[in-house]
Amino acid sequence: MPRGMEVQVFLAAMKYHIYISASGELRGEVSSLEQVVWELGHIPVRPSVLNTENDTDNQIIHKNISESDYFLLLVAHKWNNGRQKDEYERAIRSGVPVIAFIIDEKARWKAAKCDTEREDIDEMASFKEILAANGTVASKIYWQKSADLPEKCREALTRAFFTNTRQGWVKSTGQEGPELASLVGRLVSANEELKQRLHAYTNQPKIEELSMKTINTLETNSAQISFFYLEGENWEHNLQCSYLKIFKLIAPEIFTGKSSGELARFLAAVLNPELGRPLRREFPVPSNTIKKIMADFNLLNLCNCINHGIDSPAEGAAEELWELSAFGREVFSQYRFKNLALP
Repeated sequence: MPRGMEVQVFLAAMKYHIYISASGELRGEVSSLEQVVWELGHIPVRPSVLNTENDTDNQIIHKNISESDYFLLLVAHKWNNGRQKDEYERAIRSGVPVIAFIIDEKARWKAAKCDTEREDIDEMASFKEILAANGTVASKIYWQKSADLPEKCREALTRAFFTNTRQGWVKSTGQEGPELASLVGRLVSANEELKQRLHAYTNQPKIEELSMKTINTLETNSAQISFFYLEGENWEHNLQCSYLKIFKLIAPEIFTGKSSGELARFLAAVLNPELGRPLRREFPVPSNTIKKIMADFNLLNLCNCINHGIDSPAEGAAEELWELSAFGREVFSQYRFKNLALP
């Protein structure tokens, strides 16, 4: 069976317990979340028949929260004696991923569904601030209309199933064996791959923005390039060259490793102001200039020194070997795309 199909079959068989925490005035909204959970093939957990003022019932509620796979927190404008905060704190202590649906303060809401006592209003405002600032909340979603909640819930849960996979449970067939262990191993591997793809996808805008900032940095900085000719006696010419031009030239060269000496010869050949005059072979561009340029590129995360200039007693100091980094490839790609897109 293809791996993608195995993942789909396994996820279809997986069942999650999903606890829904909400105050009493949100019955309609809670029902819509329960329906989404059922439609996704999982089991909603609600303490609607339990009395939170009873210690025994409270213990049952806490046990159900601790054993749940995900915790949905639906927050509006009712403090409800802090019951939701108590349930939320139990989920955090138990390591259950929390997905918080917090009403937008600009949302239109019935006065009858809002607290009137100043103490309750302040307590709820403080709780919302905690949710907004707390990095332990797996996902925070703001909503204005009750009709928007089902789709927001569906998207948040689907994302959580892939990015924060939980143990859940699968109905036993009584025939578990090596095949199941092999399948689970492949599914774990597939899950890690999906996490990496999702991380790359969600961070793409940030990478593109950073790439453009790096290109601007390269444009505003430059190096002075001198040349030593074969029949010359000293360094000649002081060519001012932007870092962007240098990076544009050497990036294709360092897709595979190139030494500082090789880069010096390459830059000298393409930038030589006197094409008719042959250059000396060993560092026709000053070695300290090359090392400074590559060190700056390394600080910008554009390239890596893949041998760290390790000394070899038999052959003297080994030259640095430079290789384009993953981010360097992204910057070069953005630069090429930007220039190809220009009319």
